[in-house]
Amino acid sequence: MNQVQDLAFLPSIQNDVDVSHLWLNSNPQKYWERCSVKEFTTNLHYRYHLDIPYIPNNSVCDCCRVPPIRIDRKGSHFLGNCNREHMAGHRHNKIRDIFAQVLSDVGAQTITEPAQFLYQGLKPDIETLVVPGCYDSPITFDIRITQPTTPLRKDPRNALNHLRANERQKNDLYSHPMNENGFMFIPIIFESLGNMLPEVRSFMFKIYKNYYNDRGESNEESTMNAMRKVRFWLKKTVCAINKQNSTGNLCRTQNLINKKNFSRQSNNKFRDKPHMICTI
Repeated sequence: MNQVQDLAFLPSIQNDVDVSHLWLNSNPQKYWERCSVKEFTTNLHYRYHLDIPYIPNNSVCDCCRVPPIRIDRKGSHFLGNCNREHMAGHRHNKIRDIFAQVLSDVGAQTITEPAQFLYQGLKPDIETLVVPGCYDSPITFDIRITQPTTPLRKDPRNALNHLRANERQKNDLYSHPMNENGFMFIPIIFESLGNMLPEVRSFMFKIYKNYYNDRGESNEESTMNAMRKVRFWLKKTVCAINKQNSTGNLCRTQNLINKKNFSRQSNNKFRDKPHMICTI
């Protein structure tokens, strides 16, 4: 099983559309995602699917999964299936807010978590009524950050097909209801390593290219500026994903250790406390 997981992680950082390496040569302070030395080394261990030293051996997670799940030392459980403290949710919301900033940067008015589709049981992450000079119809976006190893990954050697499978799942859920309401639907799929669908990069380049064309720039200038903008936001996104990954592993591990220490101390106090004998 571990060999299959190792095989799944490697293509995710080696394939042709890989952008997960961008955080390695970025200055985190420039992209507002400062990493400590421990956070950086935690991300390296997770990226290369190595045991994270401070995650204890043979520990059972205190999340609400049934049956209880034994924690893997790679950090995959804390960043994927663990529902304690909503670490995966915090990472998702961070990327949602960054993508909303991208849309706002080109003049689009955005709404995060629009409520108008709740009656259909749907809650897309972002709604924008129009992207100036690019899309005339309203668009909804839904973001997913998936683990490199999930049941949707049929071939561990093919990272792109895994992203495509997540894309199809989102389209099956959202496309038809959104079209009925007059909306386009665009899924935004990332892996927890930072890799993403090629269409995400293409979409960002398209909206920025049109944005700079509308400002009267030449084709060469608009292309160059669009490429710079896209690279900036991709770096910021990948830095944010890795920051949230390290924070999730650090916080969940520390809280689990603190809980065990508190339980041990409480048991010791009870054991050392002299028993009171009640006589009638």
